[in-house]
Amino acid sequence: MSDYISKNDAMQAIFNVDCHSDEHIAIREEAMAAIDCMPAADVAPVVPARWDEDGCCSKCGSDPAMLLNAYQSGLDLSEANYCPNCGARMGCPLVEREEQAND
Repeated sequence: MSDYISKNDAMQAIFNVDCHSDEHIAIREEAMAAIDCMPAADVAPVVPARWDEDGCCSKCGSDPAMLLNAYQSGLDLSEANYCPNCGARMGCPLVEREEQAND
């Protein structure tokens, strides 16, 4: 999987590099211009969650079976990787760390 960074953060990091010559300043400006020209990816942060004992999303509380009318279609969404309501990622290690920190 790719790692995504903020274009602004990358440009700020390059801008903060000390440049002691005109050549270094020109290289810094070229690097910043190159980053500025790159297309930005439309990404969202991972929202960690888990299915609770009732089969509901721990983030939004929705029951995906009810949302998708899964009872009638016979779908088993207990192993789904994402909540169809809020998009939270199920079984994410971040949830386990958060729960351990809260204990």
